[in-house]
Amino acid sequence: MRDDEVAVTPDSAESLFGLLFDGGGEMGDRIRRYDWAKTPLGPIAGWSQAFKTALRLCMASRLPAGIYWGPEHIFLYNNAHSANLGHKHPHALGQPAAIVWPEVFGTIEPLMQRCLLEGKTSGADELPLLLSRPGFMQEVYFSFSYEPLISERGGIEAVYAIIVDASKRVIAERRLRTLQTLGSSDRHPKCPAEALTALAAGYKPGDTDLSWTRATPWRSLLAATLDQEPGTILGGLVSAEEQNPTADLLAAWLCSRLDAPFLRETSGGPGITEVRLSTEAGDIVISRPDGRVATLARPGQPDRHVALQRRDIEELLAEELRRLDPDDIYGESLAAVAGLQEIRV
Repeated sequence: MRDDEVAVTPDSAESLFGLLFDGGGEMGDRIRRYDWAKTPLGPIAGWSQAFKTALRLCMASRLPAGIYWGPEHIFLYNNAHSANLGHKHPHALGQPAAIVWPEVFGTIEPLMQRCLLEGKTSGADELPLLLSRPGFMQEVYFSFSYEPLISERGGIEAVYAIIVDASKRVIAERRLRTLQTLGSSDRHPKCPAEALTALAAGYKPGDTDLSWTRATPWRSLLAATLDQEPGTILGGLVSAEEQNPTADLLAAWLCSRLDAPFLRETSGGPGITEVRLSTEAGDIVISRPDGRVATLARPGQPDRHVALQRRDIEELLAEELRRLDPDDIYGESLAAVAGLQEIRV
């Protein structure tokens, strides 16, 4: 038994499960076992009936929900909300909001205070926040409502919160707008490199475009090739149709990753037809003249054929909308396109 857990007597267990935690799942069990006597909220036996009723509704809700009790905003939450907490779960239970959400407390605390001090509902729609995740800050968009929880004595003792994570929809819509912008000849130059440079100027974490998605199989094959330690890459080229932003992004990615110059060469297509990496031992060449199967040629080794089929727009869109986390590598490659234009051939 952990230090913050207490034994439950038969009488208290019957009351707890009957009134509070029916359908509460993991979080219902955690709340039942937590030693609330060590917190400002105090033992469960002293909780108001209004608070218990609200907690039972919270536990049974299919939507992410939580309760912030008292001036310290002691935090209780349901199973659905644990996904929003990420690595903060389950340690967030019973902690003040300032400890649970230090990175956004300055934004949400005034909204909670409005409930506690004025008894007014507050909240926000698609509020942009940066939440701490292991090793990085994640851009999220939360829609939430804060409701004052009034006790039997007429005082406001807590804030009931309903939270909806709108991040996937917001970022997906932004990506679709980016794709529409990239494809609009009225708003962007016809030259793909210039269009990508314009996108770089307005880039935000989470942005992407299908040109980058189309490069994924090429990047995977190149990464696997480089993992075999071919030696220092001195430079290279990417050969593709003239109007091919995927080739521009791929060349920029190689420049950025390998810190070596890469040229953009024009070919008859379809799409990217060749990537060449120059090493002291000779050139590593991946050629795909038919848009379906590539040949990998390396110095001193037999050629190898690799499936590298061009993908249709439906597959690209499905991949983009399935992975909505910010792609820092895309942002770096997009920024590197401007320098690539100077060595374009």
